[in-house]
Amino acid sequence: MDRFSLLRLIMTLVFVCLIVPPAHAQRPAFADLFQRAEAALAADDIDKAITLYEKLVNFYPTSSVAQNRLGFAHFKKGNDPRAIYCFRQALALSRDNDEALHNLILASGRQADALAREAQFSEAAQSLDELIANYSWHPQAAALLYYRGRVEFLRGKPDDGLNWWKKAAKAAPASGVAKVVLAQTLPMGEKALGLYQEAAKKVPTEPAFDYLLGHRYLETQETEKALEAFDNGLSKCREIDIPFPLLGLKAAQAALSLQQADKAVKLLEEAKLQRPDWASIRTNLWAAYLLAQDPGPADGALQDAFELDGRPKLAVLGKGKSRVQLTTTGGSLDLVPASAVSPSLGNASLAIPGGETVKFQIEAGDAIVYETDGKTLTLKSRAQLSRQAPQEGSLAPALVAKDRRGSLYRLSDALLKRPIVLLFWSSQDAGPKELLDGLGAIDARYKGSVETVAVHVDPKSQKEALRLYLSQPGTYAQLWGEATSPQDFGLKGHPCVAVVDRAGRIVMRVDAPTATTFKDLPWFLDDLP
Repeated sequence: MDRFSLLRLIMTLVFVCLIVPPAHAQRPAFADLFQRAEAALAADDIDKAITLYEKLVNFYPTSSVAQNRLGFAHFKKGNDPRAIYCFRQALALSRDNDEALHNLILASGRQADALAREAQFSEAAQSLDELIANYSWHPQAAALLYYRGRVEFLRGKPDDGLNWWKKAAKAAPASGVAKVVLAQTLPMGEKALGLYQEAAKKVPTEPAFDYLLGHRYLETQETEKALEAFDNGLSKCREIDIPFPLLGLKAAQAALSLQQADKAVKLLEEAKLQRPDWASIRTNLWAAYLLAQDPGPADGALQDAFELDGRPKLAVLGKGKSRVQLTTTGGSLDLVPASAVSPSLGNASLAIPGGETVKFQIEAGDAIVYETDGKTLTLKSRAQLSRQAPQEGSLAPALVAKDRRGSLYRLSDALLKRPIVLLFWSSQDAGPKELLDGLGAIDARYKGSVETVAVHVDPKSQKEALRLYLSQPGTYAQLWGEATSPQDFGLKGHPCVAVVDRAGRIVMRVDAPTATTFKDLPWFLDDLP
């Protein structure tokens, strides 16, 4: 560089320094911007508060306080994923920020409930497990353990939920959860009942407390009180808009034993919408419709139950509270009419204490109905069930496949949330990339409101399939399935497409799809409930 060029460069730099002030001169004072954001938040102007907190974070990126308050504003707006991100950032900047940790626990619990509403239990459990592992040392970890147990109750695993709550009780011995855990260990009486009531006052929105109380009443054969407790829990579920299908199932069973057929039908139909993949709900619905003397829906519920769970079905109808003991090769079980179960194959007996005993054989596909008057047992019907060929309107079969990372994908986990478009394909099919592009276009169009799944069903050509998978944006589930998967949906071969609605029923099947198939799908998907 010659002397003249060097001199010109120096003069330019000097000029820039004169007209551009240093960065710190442009940055507003932390306190002023913070107070403006806080005032907007206090005035419930959430959008303005978020904008101001965003500026604060940009100007002061190392401020744990700024990140925490930005997260709290997002939390108040209901944007839990963004709030959780901010709270994590705040804790990364300062592990001692207890307010950020408190907020993180609140937001994570609310997000877990939101995921549970869409039956995304694995995702909810995974997010809470990570927090529990990282913050088990903190006193507020008890709240995380509480939410973790709640997820298991809503999932339908009360024993697992209670185990998590036992851990929460140890961490917070004065909590409502601790009172319930203690009540579970006591004989059912005034002391135990008092503890359940104290727990309900501490956490008035928790339906699992009512589930546990109702279950204890069932153990002492106080069915009316059990149903009252279950009803209280279901009222809470409806108020906070969170599904608890196991609670609905238990309430229906109590209603059946009280001969309240209409109530049982209503409860089970509600639970069926929450978990269309539970055969137990449809099995009890069969008994409820039989009790209501409505044979058409009873037959439909029975067939659906058998499609979901191919074990035999047994119903015991009748009046009164006399228990009937069922004994099979799988063990013994007390049934209170009206009841329905899926018993084991082989020799079986039904016995009324102080009354009649009948012995019979249970065979594959059996659907058996007995009726009792409290002393005798009468065989009312015995039918032979068979699985129906999949067709439009049939329940979708259980599809379990692995993604390319080896994680399991279960179709049942995707139900309730959104309709599902399944593409069964092979890399050896004609135009495989166009098929994947078409599926990707559906995914992009609906932005998460439709589940899109590509299942490769040819194990001999996985290498080429993987190359095609990796060339896609990865916005839909990319799975390795069985060669027989299309036949399970009543389709002839591959490529083919099946559409499953939120209730778990096959509503469309297309053999030999083309790019036009995916262009035409929106008119159909838009009309699905």
